[in-house]
Amino acid sequence: IENLPINWIAPSAQKKFLKLVDKIITTKKGDRHADTSELEKECDRLVYKLYQLTYDEVKIIDPEFELTEQEYTAIKTE
Repeated sequence: IENLPINWIAPSAQKKFLKLVDKIITTKKGDRHADTSELEKECDRLVYKLYQLTYDEVKIIDPEFELTEQEYTAIKTE
């Protein structure tokens, strides 16, 4: 397990993640067919930043990544 690439983040940084996940869960509880794709994309972006992926690395993982390099660079996890 110690070889898994798990990044621990401060509770203050966790708030953004928790807020997004709560929104997704609440939306899905109201309508399980609701479109939460934008919230999920936002969560993905935060995970990319958490693992300090470069814009080019993100484009390899997600070829349809919609943000420009400048927009991606501006994302903050806290």
